[in-house]
Amino acid sequence: MSELHPVEMAWRRFRNDTRRLTVLQRCYQGMPRILDDLRVHGGITAWPPGVVLSLAVPGSMMKTIENWVSPEHQHEPTHPPHRTFAHTLHVWAAYRESKTIYQIEPALTDCLVRTPWPDDVPATALRLPSYCPILAFPWHGQTTYLAVTYDIALHPTTPEERTIHISRFTPPVPGVDPIELNGEALWEGICTVSLVRRTLAECLAYTVQIVNERFPDHTSVGFFHNDLAGFAITLLLYLAGEPDIVRLVHPGEKPVVKATLQKRDPERYKDLRAPVVHAVGTSFTQAIERWELEHTHEREEASGRTVRPHTRRAHAHLYWTGEGRSVPRVRFLLPISVKAGTLVEEPETPHLNRVR
Repeated sequence: MSELHPVEMAWRRFRNDTRRLTVLQRCYQGMPRILDDLRVHGGITAWPPGVVLSLAVPGSMMKTIENWVSPEHQHEPTHPPHRTFAHTLHVWAAYRESKTIYQIEPALTDCLVRTPWPDDVPATALRLPSYCPILAFPWHGQTTYLAVTYDIALHPTTPEERTIHISRFTPPVPGVDPIELNGEALWEGICTVSLVRRTLAECLAYTVQIVNERFPDHTSVGFFHNDLAGFAITLLLYLAGEPDIVRLVHPGEKPVVKATLQKRDPERYKDLRAPVVHAVGTSFTQAIERWELEHTHEREEASGRTVRPHTRRAHAHLYWTGEGRSVPRVRFLLPISVKAGTLVEEPETPHLNRVR
């Protein structure tokens, strides 16, 4: 039997605690009430696509969330803010619906981490591949796990407007009972972007403006505009446009629960199914390794006859279209692998994907 992924292990510990699972179930029950408020105050009659549990629901249940912690631990200085507990509920609700994990190769991480924060990227280009993609990658010498989820937009004007939350996984403290406070595996929000403006920079500025209206001087653009969040967004853009993604299957892997039982009680047994793990950047890494072997004895600046495999960052490109190529049109290109895998060079014309 293969070893459980750390995120999946943390989820199973969470769901095996009756108190925590009960709070999550109460959150589901509170969804209609929050939607009623949105209908009255904003005219929103349905949750946007991809929203499993809005952060507004556990956020409105802080008193219930306090019951997570036994009385003797509530006043300890290590007690995380209740907002972090609410964020954890939001992430776990989305994770149990998708269970998709992307393990990013170190070579690809090193390449994408040098990409500037994608300020000028159109907001319409940022779309999640699942309810809750988990991004696992090396960061400052250790494996970091991020979860990206959808939520209702801040001050939405249409049901289609959404926010994305980027959350960082805080694993349980070794040697401490996970049921106790200090051993709890939590998800802490590191960035929120409400996708209601043209570019990500404009979306981020709008998000900070709305947050500060609710919590004066609570945060600044610099708080959300951090390196880790920028890398996560760049990586999501890469996933949207790059075929270098391979599902990892453990030898002899079998379903945890029989298909007949899953059909009989899907809500119960979907919690126990194993996550789908994808390796991202394997072809890119192999291309770099081949290039380095072939050019071991050459100086880096030798002749310029060959280019080391790399990833061209996401960018906008001007195309002349129409009759006589007289009509200028700007199109957005996702991150592209150059001389790695099937994409040898940037295509002359972009590949257009319909975004619903």
